Amino acid sequence: MGSVSKELREKQLKAAVAEFEEIKASLKEKGLDDKALTKNTLYRQLKANVTAARRRIVAIDARAAHVEAMKGKETKAEKVAKEKKAAPAQVQQSNQNKTKKKKK
Repeated sequence: MGSVSKELREKQLKAAVAEFEEIKASLKEKGLDDKALTKNTLYRQLKANVTAARRRIVAIDARAAHVEAMKGKETKAEKVAKEKKAAPAQVQQSNQNKTKKKKK
């Protein structure tokens, strides 16, 4: 599994962007236009690295938001535990009701 450290991923993004911009500038110096840049494999690979780094950061943010949203909700185990605690009280009440009906 990959790292979930946002700071590390942001450093990777900065490094990828810097490398991408450096290669882009050097290719432009050589006289390549935008159409020719998109055909260059190194350019495309570095652009893909930048895109992947951005997606990782977005995924980390989404995971953090999901965790925050789930903090206030009850888990299934907590719900079952509450139902089990409530169930004996209901059984006792129903038993008392049955005994009252029989006495009448």
